[in-house]
Amino acid sequence: MGKMFHQHPDGLIFIRDGQTVLYSDTNENFESDFGIAVPELPPGADEQIYEPDKRHVFQDRENVISGGDRVWPQGDDIIRNVGRGINAQQARQPAPPPQLEDVPEKQRASVVADWIKANAEWKKADDARLAKVRSRKKS
Repeated sequence: MGKMFHQHPDGLIFIRDGQTVLYSDTNENFESDFGIAVPELPPGADEQIYEPDKRHVFQDRENVISGGDRVWPQGDDIIRNVGRGINAQQARQPAPPPQLEDVPEKQRASVVADWIKANAEWKKADDARLAKVRSRKKS
């Protein structure tokens, strides 16, 4: 099993290398991370699986309903640019919680408050990023 693009029916995108998941996120975050729209599915399909030069299938929850080209340039580009998606995904992650055992006790409340404030700002920025993705879809 080589590299694979998987558009999952639960609204997730996976990019795998064998059994290893290289990238996994929601359709909206995929669009933001890769800077492209989620590929359209044919009528009746809710899932797409593409393995370069091996298979390209569209499925409903239980059955293969059609096949796509075994060479799919957009899928090849997505797989080739997985590093871009991973970097964008990592860049938008909130700050991890502080390791309080390394902080003097008198400063802990302040460190936690700063972390809460930073994460609230992150959430606001992430909500704005997702709103941009949603507004592009409407237009």
